Amino acid sequence: MDKWLFDISYIGKNYDGFVSQPTGRGILDYVENAFVLSGTILDITTQKISFVSRTDKGVNAISNFLVVECSNEPNLFNLNKFLPKDNTILIHRMARVKEEFLLNSITSKTYTYKLQKSQIDSKLFNKLERCNEFVGTYDFKNFIKKDRRLRPTVGTIETFDVFENQGEFNFTISGNRFGWQQIRRMIGFLTSTKFETKNPRKYLVDDSLKQLDIAPVSPYYLTLKEIKLNEPQEWESIDIKKILEKKISKLRELTQLTNFHIKLLNELKN
Repeated sequence: MDKWLFDISYIGKNYDGFVSQPTGRGILDYVENAFVLSGTILDITTQKISFVSRTDKGVNAISNFLVVECSNEPNLFNLNKFLPKDNTILIHRMARVKEEFLLNSITSKTYTYKLQKSQIDSKLFNKLERCNEFVGTYDFKNFIKKDRRLRPTVGTIETFDVFENQGEFNFTISGNRFGWQQIRRMIGFLTSTKFETKNPRKYLVDDSLKQLDIAPVSPYYLTLKEIKLNEPQEWESIDIKKILEKKISKLRELTQLTNFHIKLLNELKN
């Protein structure tokens, strides 16, 4: 069996998260089904699908990576034929990789978040510029939802920028590792009047402080935008525009997506 790397995009709004769920509505449930029905893998119990980012319920991705040991050579058009007809899940690139290839050999992940200016108290606008205080290598435990599995909480944020455009704030965050709800809680910290006078850096360097009770911002406007690998791959791609152009005008009716999600699909199409 050969090992293949796949690039997947999805709109998270209508699914119950990325990983398989008891409801059968996890994004991975649909992906596994497509691999089996297309004959790409023969036994899902032994041919597991690995992934880079376990995005939360509602979170979107322009690019998330899967690694699969395939029984038969994959075909992108056949795989997408068995994914939801509204194209809110698409596998748009693939590359054959070496047997020793590991998904943890990535250099960074980049997320974006869009927030309407009207949703933030105007006295907090200047505080948003303090997002760069999160940049560096820290233990982010005060900004990560507690996990019984004791996942690592130390990571490096390379960039954390925000700019205003047409009545909304656009955040871009890049780093090597992000914990459960970490990005949504950091933005929640910056945009809540509850923490108006609090310094982000203080909660990263003072181990004596208790975990903050931060309300995370909505997941629907968070998007995993890009993942960088240690080594370049020879990608085989499909024409996303050809797939989407006939359906994109009907997506609101089919899936009740917001304008934001329609724009995301247009961005992928272009």
